[in-house]
Amino acid sequence: MQTINESLIGALQDIAPACYWELDEEEGDGRPRRRILFNYNTVPDIFGDNAPVFEKYLIQVHYFCPKGENSLAARQKIKLALFALSEEWPDEILVQRVSKKAPEEQHYCFEFTYLIPIEWSGEDGKIID
Repeated sequence: MQTINESLIGALQDIAPACYWELDEEEGDGRPRRRILFNYNTVPDIFGDNAPVFEKYLIQVHYFCPKGENSLAARQKIKLALFALSEEWPDEILVQRVSKKAPEEQHYCFEFTYLIPIEWSGEDGKIID
């Protein structure tokens, strides 16, 4: 079974370079002009016998592209890729930075949830009842 990181990178890598997250030190000319970053939190979901059956991932996918570029086609591809992955249509948010200097790029955030079953097993690999 793929990890959530592998699933997201696999779904998005043909649109723009995708990675888990970038550090502030990576700002500057070394970053790709078009890039996709993602982050997520998890919460337990759908309980049975007082234990969660699924892990719900609350995912944010961030798309960056040059200022002034028509990004509509790329954003549509991102939404279709995320829908194919999660069977949930993502919300799209234009992220505006509050800064003294004008932004040099566009920043969009796509939010959606993704359920993954929890595999309960002990150290020996046997399923715990």
